[in-house]
Order: sequence, then C-alpha cells, then structure tokens
Amino acid sequence: MVFDALNILTQSLWRDEAFSVLLSLKNFGEIVSITTKDFSPPLYYFLLHLWIKIFGLGEVAVRSFSVLFLILTAINTYILTKKIFSKKVGLLAFGLVLLNPFLFYYSFEARFYTMLCFLATLSFYFLVTERWPLFVAFSLLGLYTHNFMVFSLAGAVPAYLLLKGPEKKRQLLLSLGAIVCGFLPWITVLFSQTKSVASSFWIQRPGVDDILRAAAQFMLGPLENCPRHLIFATLAILLFALSRARGLKKNPTALLVWASVPFLLSTLVSYFVPVFLARYLIFVVVPLTIFLASLLLRSRLRLLLIFGLLSIFLIRDFQLWQNPDKFPIRENVAGISQIWSGEPIVCESILNFFEVKYYLLRANPATAEKLQLLSSGKLTFAGGALVEEEDMIDNPPQGSYFWIDVDGKVSYELTAGGGVMFERR
Repeated sequence: MVFDALNILTQSLWRDEAFSVLLSLKNFGEIVSITTKDFSPPLYYFLLHLWIKIFGLGEVAVRSFSVLFLILTAINTYILTKKIFSKKVGLLAFGLVLLNPFLFYYSFEARFYTMLCFLATLSFYFLVTERWPLFVAFSLLGLYTHNFMVFSLAGAVPAYLLLKGPEKKRQLLLSLGAIVCGFLPWITVLFSQTKSVASSFWIQRPGVDDILRAAAQFMLGPLENCPRHLIFATLAILLFALSRARGLKKNPTALLVWASVPFLLSTLVSYFVPVFLARYLIFVVVPLTIFLASLLLRSRLRLLLIFGLLSIFLIRDFQLWQNPDKFPIRENVAGISQIWSGEPIVCESILNFFEVKYYLLRANPATAEKLQLLSSGKLTFAGGALVEEEDMIDNPPQGSYFWIDVDGKVSYELTAGGGVMFERR
C-alpha cells in the first residue's frame, strides 16, 4: 500500500493518538476504569467515543475533532476579546489564534489539547461576564478533560479580581466551592495520579532552557526545523509590541496575569512533582494572544507589525503542514496484513504497541487479536493502563512470528531457523 500526499493531517498516528482512539473504542465504564489508572480524566475520551461512532476512526476523522475545537476557541476568543477590549482587537485576536502555529500543530493531533484550550477560554469568559452557573459548569468540564485546568483557574481568578474588583467575592467563593464539590469524585484519583507522576514519569524538572523554549513554542509551534529567521523576526515584532506596554491599564494586565500564573505555578510545582510540559499549558496561548493583539493595535507601526506576524504564522503553518514529523508506522505495518497467515505479532515495546494495534485493527481486526507485547516492554507512564494481561507475553513465541522492534522496524522471524524472512523498513 502506498500513501501519497502525506501532510500533518494524514500522517501516521503516533503513540498518544493511537492510545486516545483505542481507549475511546471502549465503553464509558471501561474508559473511567482505565483513566483512573492513567494520568488524565475521561471526558475527552467520552466525546471522542461518540465522534468515532459518527465519523469513523480514520486519521482525518479523529484529528478533525481537535480541529473543531481550534475553530471554536478562535470564535470564543473573539467574543471574549470584544467584551474586554473592542471589536477591532477581537478580530485581530481571532485571526492570530486561528493561525497560531502552536495551536495549529496540536489541532491536528487526536488528543485533548485544543478541547482543553476551548473549555479554559469559555470558562474564563463566563467568569468575566459573571454567569456563575456556566462558569462552574465549564470549569468542571475542563477539569474532567485534563488536570492542568487547575492551573488555568489559578490564573483566571486573580485576573477576574483585577478586572472586576473584590465586590463579587461572595459569588466567586461560592462558585469555586461548587467547582471543588463537583470535582470531588476525581480528586482522590488526582492525588493517586500525582503520586505516580512523582515516583516514575518521563517529564523532567524544567530548566531555564526548557522554560524559554516553551515560551517560544507558544508563538511558533515545535521548534525542530523552525528557521532561525522566523524566530528572530517574531522576537523583533514582540519587542516592538512590548515597547507599547508602558502604562498598561487593568484589562491587558489581567490577561497577562491569566497567562503567566499557570506558567509560573506549573513550573514551581515541577520542582516537587515534574509536570511542566508546554502542550499541557496550551490554554495560555489565548490570553497571550489577546494581550499581544491589544499592544499591536497601539503601535504606530501596527499595520506593518500585524502583517509581519500574520505572515510568519502562515509561513510556519505551511511548513508544519507540509512536513509531517510522526514516525511512519502505518507504512511499516502495512506489509503485515498482506502476507499474514495467522502468525503471532509481537511488539518489543509499548512505545509503538498502540499505533501498531490501531493500524492492524483497521487493516484486519483478526491481526489485531494476535498482537502481543513483551512484558519487559510495558511502561506505566506510556499508557500501560490500557494494556490488558492477555496482551502480554514474557518471551517471544516458538515458531514463526512477526516482530516489531522498539524502533518500529518490522521483521518476520522463524525461531527454528533463527533467520529473518521478511523485513520492511
């Protein structure tokens, strides 16, 4: 099978995306049970489960769910910005959010990132407009999507107080109390997940380089293969914009608070429990963008700066679209279904187990049933909660079998002869 015209939308799913799809194929009870042993709440998987029932489980279908939330986030950004600033600032913020390379990149992943961004933005909007029941509802939806919604709320509350003053303190406290009560069923799970992260997890404590790199990603997306001239041009535009930041009124300052508190707080927490990861903080892009839009429109060079920034975003988005960066596991696995005649299929590591299972399931469900994982290759932090006991074996089977190594290379092994009869790279 040959896959032509690969792009960011049609490239192979990677491990986390395949994990999302396979978990979403479970029933709701199984999803809850598995997510309690994993590291995030279940809401995204509930909704993706329904989405797959309607649109199927192809790469374009499951990734389109995330694209939808990017569009909704951009619309909500316009509504929020128009409320706090003006229609003009709102239109600019809408365009910058829709084209932001960081949001663009993660809107083509079958993961919860853009959904979290949308819910955090909508929660803040209902907080600012003091529609307390809706603020509570969408804050809880965000919390049941990802634990980092806690950091968004930690920034949203002081931002609201800066915007509105302490007069509505009673309603705010009651709403926060309602959010805590609504999240109580998951809080014990959250503590358990936090202990697991603290004991063994792949995220490291952030250094200065990690923090600066994350800040740059919020504007340009993943920095791998990002041309230096785009980085320097973006930095120049930001410096010009920040030159207009003197004497800021409370509105833009409040947006800066909403963005900076989650960033700083998650960094601080990571020195005790490593959790800092730029993509988990995806929601800070919205207040940063609104803040930037308000500054750009104050500059005498606003037309030049806006045109320059939008051009950089478009160039970077085109680069990201045209240069898929996921490992082509689909192409590697495609040959198995063509010559498979009932042999076991063994993954050396969980690091490619889920995407192999996803593509076998799509090509031929019978092959997926024969897929097994070496027990030595199971890692809890890489989605181990989704691996069932019957999926694992301690040693490769006797006789012939397909073997997928940790690098994703596929071979056909014949134990008796000790040779490789089939190999696809």
